[in-house]
Amino acid sequence: MSHVEGLTANLTTAGLVGSGALLALPMSTTQVSTGAIVGAAAGGQLGRLSGRTLRDFAIGWLVTPVFGALVAAIAYTILR
Repeated sequence: MSHVEGLTANLTTAGLVGSGALLALPMSTTQVSTGAIVGAAAGGQLGRLSGRTLRDFAIGWLVTPVFGALVAAIAYTILR
């Protein structure tokens, strides 16, 4: 990534997270940031993106809510 792409990704993340906060939308800042980085890095050239990295991002995005729910259920059970 170039400096301009990095700045673009950071500004996009700040804008989306700020807008989401104003609208009281639940969101993962990590996932928003990752999406912004991928979008800025691709810049219309999908060949710049590694399929393996995109696969790993997708797996992380799918697994995160499941593990979050599992940890919450365990914490609830212990604290109840």
